[in-house]
Amino acid sequence: MIIETQNIKRSYNSNLRNSFILYFFISIRTLEDKTIGKYERNWGVSAILPPNLVTLACDSFKIFKPILHRESCYRSNIKLEIMKFYKKEGAIKNLQKYLAIKIQDLKEIERIIIFVMRIDDCHLLEKLLLEEMKIKVSIFNSKMDQENVKLNVNNWRLGINKIMIATSGFGTGIDYPSVKYIIHFEGSYSLLSYYQEVGRGGRNGKPSEAICFGFNSKINEQFFQEIDEKKCLKKQILDVIDGEGGQSCGPCSRILEEEED
Repeated sequence: MIIETQNIKRSYNSNLRNSFILYFFISIRTLEDKTIGKYERNWGVSAILPPNLVTLACDSFKIFKPILHRESCYRSNIKLEIMKFYKKEGAIKNLQKYLAIKIQDLKEIERIIIFVMRIDDCHLLEKLLLEEMKIKVSIFNSKMDQENVKLNVNNWRLGINKIMIATSGFGTGIDYPSVKYIIHFEGSYSLLSYYQEVGRGGRNGKPSEAICFGFNSKINEQFFQEIDEKKCLKKQILDVIDGEGGQSCGPCSRILEEEED
């Protein structure tokens, strides 16, 4: 039996643990033989499932003496930077300044993804970039029909629009090798979710930048609470995903700035 867990990445608190158990239960119930403990080979596949949830899965379904194969999620080619502003307007202003510089240096095959936490912000940034910067973008969110999604994704892949503004659903299953810049607007749901989305960048092995223009809001509280600004950001993330002892990349990801607009 093979169970893939990539769709339960938003957080790793008690709500995720409940979702995790339910996800496995539903998957198991679809099998003719529902006695999971009697299977000779049970396989779990996940890109970023933390060790504590692997243990939870094995305990819940009586998988004794599991053989685990893990590889570090460390990505040396991605530079992380997080800035937090007191107001949304400050984040927007600085995001526009950043884009104005970075888009000039973008090569033909390179792309940009802007992750937002709200569908409304998908459309807000789309409008601002078009009206104020004359930049046409593609968008992706759960309210779009399949035809619209296909058109927007294709336009982005082909380079008709080099920027994709998307909600978190775009962070799974997209494998375009030359994403140069990953931008988070507002923040993310958790460090786990953030790093999953950051992982869309630099998949060709070349240097990539991930920058977050955060601001105070209810839905990103967990994300910012999980960050210790005195420690390497990448190490904090890898300690969650890989377990204690994750690698530190040095000063490049040690940045958390609190700024007024």
